[in-house]
Amino acid sequence: MRDSLEVDQSCESREGVIKYGVRGSGAPILLVMGFMARGRAWRSQVEELSKDYQVAWFDHLGVGESVGPPAKSMVDFAHDCLALMDHLSWERAHVVGISMGGMISQELALLAPERIISLSLIVTHYGGVSKVLPTAKGIPRFLKAQLSRDPQQRIEALRALLVPESVLQESARQGRDEEINEKLREDFTPKPPSKTRVSHVKAILKHDTRARLSSIQCPALVIQAQEDLLVHPKHSKSLAQAIPNAKLISFEHAGHGIVRQSNIDLNAVLREHLSEAGSASPPPS
Repeated sequence: MRDSLEVDQSCESREGVIKYGVRGSGAPILLVMGFMARGRAWRSQVEELSKDYQVAWFDHLGVGESVGPPAKSMVDFAHDCLALMDHLSWERAHVVGISMGGMISQELALLAPERIISLSLIVTHYGGVSKVLPTAKGIPRFLKAQLSRDPQQRIEALRALLVPESVLQESARQGRDEEINEKLREDFTPKPPSKTRVSHVKAILKHDTRARLSSIQCPALVIQAQEDLLVHPKHSKSLAQAIPNAKLISFEHAGHGIVRQSNIDLNAVLREHLSEAGSASPPPS
């Protein structure tokens, strides 16, 4: 059976080939995934948003099905996004990014503001040394997920990193542990080569948009997850404060895997933001 979220179309960018999928019709939405995850991790958002929008998702170069030189900076990533938008003949698009994808989305909005209808930045930050490190609980889980050679141990570490303990306990009571594991396998398999992982970590370490965010004029939404172990919740608040007129929405019992865990509520918030931004005037040329 064909995977409804497979990336079965191709776009050239930076001497590589981006594999992407697209669904629906209407105003375009570009979904930008985070560190080491496949574009298919947006499954819940694609299913919901494609009812009224044209939605595209993709694997970053060096991840999943996309083949080519991994990005060395957020600007490289942003150019990949622009290449895909050009390939799709999208003059402008709503951009939704999570974690590292949110960092890419910031850079994209700064690089080509005339191409952005709205920004939605989920569990991410504006960079700088103090923002990069995970929380104290998150550091060992992140390292285990990246360094483990055993696939099952890697999935268990990702589960502990991305899903709050209270949610895991409830899933165990309901016998849904394997369901969570299977989705994580789909989203994070195959494990990208070390060259790609190292390159992406370096790009994250260099990311710093704080001094430039005041120039963003498009409608912006920042999503905070209060039980996030990878990006401290306070960093989402700082990000929202740095972007003019950005709206901050906080999810009390959500972790870094919010797109899976809180998909229904998150999709509702995204829908409201996209609808409001869709009627906003474009920025001056």
